[in-house]
Amino acid sequence: LSRGSATSRTAKRGSLSKSKLFAKKAAATLPVPADVLVQVSFDEQALWEQEIVTQTTTQTALLDLNRRWGGTCGSSLWCASIALVQWLSKAQQEEVLSRHIVGRNVIELGAGLGLTGIFLAQNGARRVCLTDQPQQIPLLTRNINANRCALSRAKCSVRAAALEWGGALPPSIAAQSWDLVVATDVVYDADDMPALAESIGRLLKSGGPDARAILALPDRTEFGLRERSGDLRFDYELLIEELSNKRGSCHQIGRISSEEAGTVHSEIHVLLCRLDTHK
Repeated sequence: LSRGSATSRTAKRGSLSKSKLFAKKAAATLPVPADVLVQVSFDEQALWEQEIVTQTTTQTALLDLNRRWGGTCGSSLWCASIALVQWLSKAQQEEVLSRHIVGRNVIELGAGLGLTGIFLAQNGARRVCLTDQPQQIPLLTRNINANRCALSRAKCSVRAAALEWGGALPPSIAAQSWDLVVATDVVYDADDMPALAESIGRLLKSGGPDARAILALPDRTEFGLRERSGDLRFDYELLIEELSNKRGSCHQIGRISSEEAGTVHSEIHVLLCRLDTHK
């Protein structure tokens, strides 16, 4: 493989030899954070295993396509997360890794299966916290465990935690300072944008003036936003506006074509955001 290329294969749990190793552990032994409020049914046979391979890392993603684990839309892999991992793997993005990720405390919002955060843990992050809605945490934790051997070699602490956008940060998260906030394809409901911007702002504030956010967002136009000229605006621009209202600023550091991202039409825009303490 050339540097930055990625391949994947998907199979029903049990059809790949290494998945038999995962299936040996009963669901009752799965460590799930104590603050999870939603009761779910753990069915190992419902999971599909997808292997994501780049030049430097290999990840196992366990997908719950039929929602047997009680999760959210994050129970599947979304193109933006794979696209960001591919983009960061390219040699020309080594400066992004060294400047914003290596040795940093990283928190991912809307982590889903944790693909992006686990990749960052394998590529130099100091500590990674993967967050999502409470009902997604069991599956997110299961995906962390599926990559435990690789993560132990990386010597990075990785955990899952429930975080509701816009609400008070949980004590375990508020007690930390976060150098990098990361999120992929989180702009799918216009009503959620003020709350998402609020959480991003709070987390950036915890990390001080050098904290940054890396967002990988498709250029969809489903919200019906329009310029004064009448032209459609991208949905993610609503999130940028909300961040601007909280003294945040963003600029584009990358663009991933629809062909590279595996989407039908949407390109993926990679944004670097910060809080402007001088505003």
